[in-house]
Amino acid sequence: GDAEYIGFEMFRELLYIRDNVPARFDYRYGNTYWVQIVNPIPRFLWPSKPIEDAGLELAKMKGMIQDGDAYLTVSPGLIGEMYWNFSIPGIAFISLFLGYLAKSWDRLRPMAEQSLMAFCFFAAGLAVIFLSGRSVTASTLYGMLALCVAIMYFGRPKGRRSTPPSMNAGFQRIAATPFTQTSNGDLSRPVANS
Repeated sequence: GDAEYIGFEMFRELLYIRDNVPARFDYRYGNTYWVQIVNPIPRFLWPSKPIEDAGLELAKMKGMIQDGDAYLTVSPGLIGEMYWNFSIPGIAFISLFLGYLAKSWDRLRPMAEQSLMAFCFFAAGLAVIFLSGRSVTASTLYGMLALCVAIMYFGRPKGRRSTPPSMNAGFQRIAATPFTQTSNGDLSRPVANS
């Protein structure tokens, strides 16, 4: 018989998806990714917006249904979701695309060594990459989008917002101060005198 779940068993879900798609269930052809992309659109603007994300869909496939709806989510895992959407070619192409994105993010590292704002943005992006290991979810990008807007707002030149000039000057001085490397290899920032 089936053993109870212990922790996150992404490989088990991958095997389940491989055995049942397309034998019993259809490929999703990007639908699980589409649901995540359109998620920020308010329901009052799009009343019939899709809500069936990969976790709910997989729970339904596995019969975890009560009163017609899934009563929990079951993550298909990163590779499982790729296969479920586009089969073996999906695993290859989406993996290449994600590798390209990770390499592109690494190109921001030199800028992160030059300013505090760029460092915060770079570090937050590393966290998003780490969190995407379970599965690629657009919801992890919402925080990055908010951080990007904040950086663009605080990085604008003086006189274009109502922040007191003394705050503008102090924030810009801190953000523009480059990191220096100490003798033990740690990054530090010179202490600014007020």
